[in-house]
Amino acid sequence: MDKLGVDHGELSKAPKHIIINNSLQPFLIDFETASTKRVVSNVTSICQFLFLGYGEVGKKVFKIIGIRERDKIINALRKYKSEKSNSNFLGIIQTCLF
Repeated sequence: MDKLGVDHGELSKAPKHIIINNSLQPFLIDFETASTKRVVSNVTSICQFLFLGYGEVGKKVFKIIGIRERDKIINALRKYKSEKSNSNFLGIIQTCLF
């Protein structure tokens, strides 16, 4: 969605806007606040929720993938925010998951 210039607007509240089916496929729902006029921040919002949050989901992610360096994740997200390239997106994945 970032590449399309569409900002969902609610991914910081992911449990209310993402459904995961029995095959573990995620689906984004509730686009009533989506906009093409705002700065697009879907990737950064969901990454902050999953990898930097201290809520129930953040704790589950931590249990599954282990500890990650917050500063490195924040730097990768800032880099992506300043230039939304495939290279910077892959940098986020690398930083968050490996």
